[in-house]
Amino acid sequence: MGTQQSSRIQATRKQASVKQTNTELDVIFKRPIFWRPSYIAQSSWLEHIPFAFWLVDTLQPRNIVELGTHYGSSYFSFCQAVTKLDLGTQCYAVDTWGGDEHAGQYGEEVYRQVSEYNQQHYSDFSTLVRSTFDQALEHFPQGSIDLLHIDGLHTLEAVRHDFESWLPKLSDRAVVIMHDTNVRERGFGVFQLLDELKQQYPHFEFAHGHGLGVIGVGKEQSSEMMSLYDLSGNASATRQVQEVFSRLGKACGHSWENSELKRQMVAQQAEAQEDMEQQALERGRLAERITAQHHALKDLEGKLQQHADQNAELVQLKQTATDMQTALIQCEQQRDKSLASQQNLESELADTRRELTQIVVERDRVAQEQQSALQQIDELTNALKAAHEQQDELSQTLATETCHWQQQQQTLTQTHRQLQLQYDGLTADLEARAVEIINLRQTIDKQSVEIGQTRNQLVQKQAELFNQESVLKERFNEIATLTGWLEEREEALAIAASEQQKIKEEHQTYQETWRDKQLQYQTEQAEHQQQLSELQQQLDELKQALSERFIEIATLTGWLEDHEQIIEKSSNEYKQAIQEHNFHQQAWRTEQQQLTAHAEQATQQKADLNKQISELVKRNKELETNIAERFHELAIMTNLVEEQSRELRNGEQQTEQLKARINNLKGTVSWRLTAPVRALAKPFKESPKYSVKQINAIAESGFFDEQWYRQQYPDSVNASSAIVHYLNTGAKKRYNPSPKFDTSWYLNMYPDVANGEVNPLLHYILHGQHEGRLCRSQS
Repeated sequence: MGTQQSSRIQATRKQASVKQTNTELDVIFKRPIFWRPSYIAQSSWLEHIPFAFWLVDTLQPRNIVELGTHYGSSYFSFCQAVTKLDLGTQCYAVDTWGGDEHAGQYGEEVYRQVSEYNQQHYSDFSTLVRSTFDQALEHFPQGSIDLLHIDGLHTLEAVRHDFESWLPKLSDRAVVIMHDTNVRERGFGVFQLLDELKQQYPHFEFAHGHGLGVIGVGKEQSSEMMSLYDLSGNASATRQVQEVFSRLGKACGHSWENSELKRQMVAQQAEAQEDMEQQALERGRLAERITAQHHALKDLEGKLQQHADQNAELVQLKQTATDMQTALIQCEQQRDKSLASQQNLESELADTRRELTQIVVERDRVAQEQQSALQQIDELTNALKAAHEQQDELSQTLATETCHWQQQQQTLTQTHRQLQLQYDGLTADLEARAVEIINLRQTIDKQSVEIGQTRNQLVQKQAELFNQESVLKERFNEIATLTGWLEEREEALAIAASEQQKIKEEHQTYQETWRDKQLQYQTEQAEHQQQLSELQQQLDELKQALSERFIEIATLTGWLEDHEQIIEKSSNEYKQAIQEHNFHQQAWRTEQQQLTAHAEQATQQKADLNKQISELVKRNKELETNIAERFHELAIMTNLVEEQSRELRNGEQQTEQLKARINNLKGTVSWRLTAPVRALAKPFKESPKYSVKQINAIAESGFFDEQWYRQQYPDSVNASSAIVHYLNTGAKKRYNPSPKFDTSWYLNMYPDVANGEVNPLLHYILHGQHEGRLCRSQS
């Protein structure tokens, strides 16, 4: 019984404890912690968004200031809660949006993203202050901030400085939250400051999402905030609260991961589409390049083919030159042979001329012998006259001798006929030779190449001349035979004379018979004389034939001289051909050098083309990169234009509202009653007044050089204050306050400033330099 009772007591206590814990946790269970965040960006703060909703709902602050906004995950969660709860809260995000050693350095696109989202959704109560934390202090009065979120540089010194410098700006019910309290690396010191502050202020800490510390700095904390702080003393309740907000925060993280995955998928799809388009463009470019290279290769192939044709022509020219050189060598050989043959012919002709000379001499000797023979015949006639007495006795002998003489006459006749036939043959041969000489001349004129054949024909002609010379020698032999026969007759006549002398006395007896025979003998002697005259005529014909032979020899000599001239002309033509060959060979060498130079030039052109192609490819890549940068800049300018357009629309709406209010005000009685006062104040409103604080801000900025300003603009010399002169007059005339600031450039660069009524230098000092604007051209 005692054991059961003790168990019941423990169960009762446990139930009471659970009930007490559930009662303590009721304070955190509100509808806002289940809201879906409308803005999600990459940040470890995503897991604290449900607590941010709960904190704004519980605290309902008048002013919220966040030091370090980055992508705006925490800041826009505060703004979303203010909008959904319909609070009159003013929100301020203070950041340079340039990064630090812990958050890293990032570009201008982060600020544009945050500014654009803030302008679209929360511009009526949310303000982005682009400056350092210390510079923004002067914009907030003392005790005006109910919720301060510190998420800047996370070193111990930086976090302590931020907390201590902003502490006077906090209200009596202010709450301070600090992120990254559970990070103990890379020089983070937030956890150290939180441990120090836990000793002074009520607090609560979350361990998830890099840690978040909640500190009740104000003295007048609400009951719900005190309930949260009190949970820090209860470990079980603390774990439950941390687990609740951790699970809700992880859901936000998962939502961001899902959206990021979707964005990545969309980006990948867009990138894939862009890659496909880019690949299509690249394929088109590659096709164009391939086509261009194909045409270039065709051109190069055409040039190479031309070079090959030229090389083939050169080879043919070389072969032709070689053939011509061989033909020239052969012509030289034939010329040498012809010269040798000509020399042989000349020697043979000289021999022939000597033989002919000898023949002429022999002929003269024969003529002399014939003359002596005629004289002897006359003497014999006289002797016969003297021995006519003995003729009868010798009639038988004379008859015999007459028969013998007739035989000799027949022999002479036959010899004459043979000589006539040989003369006709020689004439025919000469005519044939004349025809052959004509043909040879035509052949020589037409074909100089057939010199060898001509030489062979010359050899044949030489053989024929040799034959003719042998025939002439035979004729001369016949003449010598006749001469011998005449000598024999003379000897016979001498013998007969001696016999006549012996038988002179015997002839006397036969004188009458001889007289009878004398007439017959005279008749025979006349016939014999006629025969002698015929023989003389034959000798004359032979002389004429010899003269004709001499003429033919002279003709042949002339032909040989003509042939020598032809050979000399051929030699000159050969020399000219050699010179032309040398000239063609030199031209060929020059052309070959030109072709080599063209080939080298083609190779150089090919290398230059390849170099130009590589340069074009490189330039194409640079142009593509430049185009991408220009598109990026266009996107940035488009965003700026859209933002300025939205600002202009808002300004126009505000102007229309002000005009409506002014029109309504003009219709009131008070407006009509104060008309004289406005008329008196109108001269004083024509020159705008600037506060001493603004004048001091310009003087302390370092962008106004009074001495330089007065030297540049003489109309400001008489002004009591150069700064006031610039504010009232100089800015309207586009005067520059110093070389550091260009008024015209600033107004032209930023139309929103030119359209407003604010002084450009004052705008730059108060706003422009914190927004990252430039004060003059960088060139």
